[in-house]
Amino acid sequence: MPFIPAPQIIMVEFRALMAGQKIENRIMIDNLAPVTSGDLDTVALGYLAWAETEYFPILPASIQLVEVVCTDLTTDSGGQVSRPPSSPTFGGVGSEAMPNEVTICASLRSASRGRSARGRLFVLGLPKSQVLENNVITAHLTALQSAISGIGSEAGVLGKQWVVVSYRHDGDVRPGGPVYFPITDVLFVDPVVDSQRKRKPGVGS
Repeated sequence: MPFIPAPQIIMVEFRALMAGQKIENRIMIDNLAPVTSGDLDTVALGYLAWAETEYFPILPASIQLVEVVCTDLTTDSGGQVSRPPSSPTFGGVGSEAMPNEVTICASLRSASRGRSARGRLFVLGLPKSQVLENNVITAHLTALQSAISGIGSEAGVLGKQWVVVSYRHDGDVRPGGPVYFPITDVLFVDPVVDSQRKRKPGVGS
């Protein structure tokens, strides 16, 4: 899809490595005002701290956080800031990890109906100790839900808003530009593991 401007939106990418494979999570933050270079830096540092203190402690130790990258989507030449951890940062769960492509999907809900008003976030990786046969154990799902919900809390602290950026409706590009839906809830529809085939070593980026 060609670039479509999303004014005031900062795309935040959590870039990591697992078994030599590049993996990432991506979220959208509404800056609620025109984006400046200072905004990009503030958001990058805020979400670097969130990743280090809330997210990575419950991920497998084989996953390394490489950088948090913030990009202004207002134009196709919008600014970008990258913030790596000040020291090597790995997941905090020492048990062996499930294969790269094994994950679970969090559903990101807004107050509006329909698929275009919802988002998804595939967890970067799962410890084998937290998976029983095909299901992620309840305690780990609860921890993941709490950590991911912290994305919205951090946005509030920064004076911004975590959103779903909807570019299409009923399969067509929105003629007036993308619509932003504030995320109000994070949930796991079921405990069954999911697959991200592009994370398989040698398949993805």
